[in-house]
Amino acid sequence: MASEEGNSKRVLIIITKPPYTFEHPLGGLYTALALVDKGVKASILLVEDGVYCSLRGQRDGKVSFEDLLYTAHSSGVEILVLNKSLKARGLTREMLSEICKVIDDLNDVVESCDHLLCY
Repeated sequence: MASEEGNSKRVLIIITKPPYTFEHPLGGLYTALALVDKGVKASILLVEDGVYCSLRGQRDGKVSFEDLLYTAHSSGVEILVLNKSLKARGLTREMLSEICKVIDDLNDVVESCDHLLCY
């Protein structure tokens, strides 16, 4: 489970909870931003109910999780969404923010990272 480019570590942050109801998604997102700030390559993988974090146009009061994902993406964080989790919830790719990359297979993603964090 290690793939290194030079000295750079790669961390995969798995988010399993929906936005606005738990602190987990925010914790994962802020962890990704902190890692990137320290020069660590970070990706966020949205699975199970975490796929709701990827929906376009959502807002809870003043907070927009979509805006936070854009901030993370513009900082270099890759945003991945598991297709199986989307289908299980009746969601389609068209409903997601355009910065999200839908993946079908976890193996390549997991094997390309040095560390996994689950929120």
